[in-house]
Amino acid sequence: QMLRRPLLVLPENPVAEKNKWSISSERPTAAGPLTISTTYALTGLSEQNGKPLANIGISATFTPAPGGQLTVKSPLHSGEIQFNVADGRIIEINQNQKLTTERPYRETTITVTLDSTQKTTMATR
Repeated sequence: QMLRRPLLVLPENPVAEKNKWSISSERPTAAGPLTISTTYALTGLSEQNGKPLANIGISATFTPAPGGQLTVKSPLHSGEIQFNVADGRIIEINQNQKLTTERPYRETTITVTLDSTQKTTMATR
């Protein structure tokens, strides 16, 4: 599911350093829908090969749908994106995610922990 989400959602208007923007989306899971609220922050500007580079931080929270049986115990999603401003494209994304959920099943509680690290590098030819 993590790989099906967009890697970066840019705001409609320009942002200044330290500014933040957010987006939410709903994702289906075996235990019911889960809302993912992602916050992006322009953490700094730099240069790579003479072109401006934006460093964008990522953080996210996970909320189960109301009335569902899924409980989110320890949500952690963070990362950093390097975005080439001049070319309008992503250079690299590093993301870490750890999500522990619980849901009842008969007389027991099922606990699932997802721990993943993703590094995406875009190359030009």
